[in-house]
Amino acid sequence: MSTFSEISMQHVRCDHNTRADALSRLATTKCNGMHRSVIHVTLTRPSIDLQECLTTDAESTWITPVKQYLLDDTCSPLGEKTMKLQAARFVLIGDDLYRRGYTQPLLKCLTPDQASYVVRELHEGICETHSDARIMAAKVFRVGYYWPTVQGDCTNFVQKCLKCQEFGTLSHQKPEELYFMLSPWSFVQ
Repeated sequence: MSTFSEISMQHVRCDHNTRADALSRLATTKCNGMHRSVIHVTLTRPSIDLQECLTTDAESTWITPVKQYLLDDTCSPLGEKTMKLQAARFVLIGDDLYRRGYTQPLLKCLTPDQASYVVRELHEGICETHSDARIMAAKVFRVGYYWPTVQGDCTNFVQKCLKCQEFGTLSHQKPEELYFMLSPWSFVQ
């Protein structure tokens, strides 16, 4: 303390710094008295040794200018102010670009090829949900991915899905649910 010329402390409210508040709560909790629903494990090494399945060659996409700006502060002089505002929402971890949010975890940014694969898997993958575009876009964010045209891409994909267009949105319901939904009595309420 004697080597410092001045010390100042500034209080930041918890609602303005949710990530730091959550990390501090996690760090100060006791391991012995934890609830049974909380699983607290300290990993010394990665739990799996597999390579990522969604890797592509470096091509020019919407990610390229943001990455370039975050790496060495270079961009076209015409869009410098816009790029500075846009890049504030992103963080570069290793070679991957992530989008920051106030109340959500970091979302991994995907190229168009990766995004089409994710949309295809969510819509007609192993679970084959065939959900509508709004629900699919919410699932993309919940899974932890981001790209600027999520809603539009999901809408286009659902409009081109033959199963969804052939049977309509009610085709995946049970017959008794169809009767209830199609009966005029439900709209009287």
